[in-house]
Amino acid sequence: MRCLYVFRLISDGRNFKFEKMWTCELDSVIGGVILGDDMLYGSRYLKPQLWFVIDRKTGGTRFQLDELTTGVAIYADQRLYCLDEIGEVALLRPAEYSLEIVSRFQLVPKKVNDAWAHPVLLDARLYLRYHDTLYCNDVKK
Repeated sequence: MRCLYVFRLISDGRNFKFEKMWTCELDSVIGGVILGDDMLYGSRYLKPQLWFVIDRKTGGTRFQLDELTTGVAIYADQRLYCLDEIGEVALLRPAEYSLEIVSRFQLVPKKVNDAWAHPVLLDARLYLRYHDTLYCNDVKK
């Protein structure tokens, strides 16, 4: 199992030292976690594959969502734009102890190996790459 270690940098004006704040198990093989509103968001790669919310201050797991498989996401406008490895796209709204699925759709008809390209949001357009194809979706509010 992989672990996430969080340290605090402390300075007395002349010297620096590190203090370990907390540790938690984490197996996010696809590039780490996302920080938004004092929470860390990400997905697990090993079994069970799910999405999680970790309290940034304590390292405690706030919530797990098993309705999507592992994938990648970006955080914008207090929402997560997710692309999972089988090509499903989901818009998640974080709450204090949940991840609400606002909407979701299947980007591709069937899985073609794993896909790990991070979504990109620019000018109210969500760009999603799945292997050799780039998709663009209008996501205006």
